[in-house]
Amino acid sequence: MKTLQKCLDETLRLHPPFFQVARRVQQDVEYKGTIIPEGRLVCISPGAVMRLDSLFERPSEFNP
Repeated sequence: MKTLQKCLDETLRLHPPFFQVARRVQQDVEYKGTIIPEGRLVCISPGAVMRLDSLFERPSEFNP
């Protein structure tokens, strides 16, 4: 079952079931010198994040 779980996790990493995640900023936040004001919508792409070289050794390979 551990191998199956690792395969499922890796499949979802490479092919996330959603394109974008959006969150509304609850209070002013500073990020890398930029102020993100309260009430703004911030979006990320899980598919792009899960293929970053800085997070994974070989981000495009299936490696459970």
